[in-house]
Amino acid sequence: MLTSSVAVAMAIWALASPLSELYYGTTRYAWLLRLTALDLVVYAYSNYVYYVVFQASTRFGRWGLTQVVWAFVRYGVGLALLFAGLGPAGLIAGWIAGDAASAALGTYWSLDFVVGSRSKAPLLPALSIAVPIAIGYLMATVLQNIDKLFVLRYIGLAEMGSYSIIMIGSVTLQMVVYNSLSGAIYPVFVKFEESGSLSGETVAAAIRYVTALTVPPFFLIAALGRPLIQLLLGSAFVHDWEAFAVLMVGHAAMNYDLPITQALQAKKATKTLGAQAIVSAAVIAALSPPLIARWLATGAAVAYVLARLTGFLGVAAPKARSLGLLKIDLREYAKTISAAIITFAVTLAAEVVTGFGLVLLPLYIALGGIAMVASLRVLRVLRADDYIALMEATPARLRGLVARTWSLLGLPVPDPQRAQ
Repeated sequence: MLTSSVAVAMAIWALASPLSELYYGTTRYAWLLRLTALDLVVYAYSNYVYYVVFQASTRFGRWGLTQVVWAFVRYGVGLALLFAGLGPAGLIAGWIAGDAASAALGTYWSLDFVVGSRSKAPLLPALSIAVPIAIGYLMATVLQNIDKLFVLRYIGLAEMGSYSIIMIGSVTLQMVVYNSLSGAIYPVFVKFEESGSLSGETVAAAIRYVTALTVPPFFLIAALGRPLIQLLLGSAFVHDWEAFAVLMVGHAAMNYDLPITQALQAKKATKTLGAQAIVSAAVIAALSPPLIARWLATGAAVAYVLARLTGFLGVAAPKARSLGLLKIDLREYAKTISAAIITFAVTLAAEVVTGFGLVLLPLYIALGGIAMVASLRVLRVLRADDYIALMEATPARLRGLVARTWSLLGLPVPDPQRAQ
């Protein structure tokens, strides 16, 4: 993976001018492509340490801390340089700084694994696991960018810029949630797998909690897309709020696959994950031209979401089922989706009636939040045993706050007499 990334970076560096001419219609952005090539090398090494070495060493505490430092440096430096007037170069410099910080910390904390011992381990078993992961990362990168190429081809550079910003906004939120939850779930699944106790019931419980925690809030954010985009990005991007809503709803639906992906990684079924990424990339390549031609940027978002769903349902889900890791509780999932749809409908209806007023954004958030909590209560998405599990996972100093918040929201609590 490192060698191939360096080779690709060298090619981008050498061909920066013609690539800039092809992609942007001018050679002025060649130096930005060269900065991106530099980051590609740093990013590849950072990923090697972060996703291979740390996972092999099971040093999950340092793994999580490295992730926090990476995010703080990446976005802190990038935004600081952006507001300082450096434009896109500042953002890319932030990428480089974040990846470099992650690589440095990862190397320092896992030097023994990077250097290795004098005894040589067989290479073929390691490659059988690592190569599908590398293919998966490569195809994921293609999947995240190929839709932008079709947007550029069919509706122009300006719309591609708008769509790219909308995509970054939705994916950033998704990745924050995904990385946080996967960082909590994966170590547990690895321990269960090592003890031979990773089961479908364990994965089903994780799916239930992940969907309950993420699906309704993501639907709420999707409904708030137009005023949020106007507030954060300005009126120039508002016309693509439908694409943002589609992406957020798609991310919400695909949060279902997070525990399954972590379980497949714990089972070392990396070939399946690589195949899933390839299928998704092929689907988006097939769907993007007709959907973009029909619905412009919203069509690109629909193609992206359908591609991810197809890859999961067609590849990952059958493999998980064959390993006994996929047990779908349709009743619980239906309740969660119903609560999310109610939240979306109430919020969007209020926005339509009042004309999507930016000054009314706090009102929209309040109405959506009330609708979300009410639907969660009425549909009994959260139960008394969830309260017990949450309190067990909460640090002692925060349990009082969590208990008061749970009670304030009117969510079910255990019967004290039965608890005794």
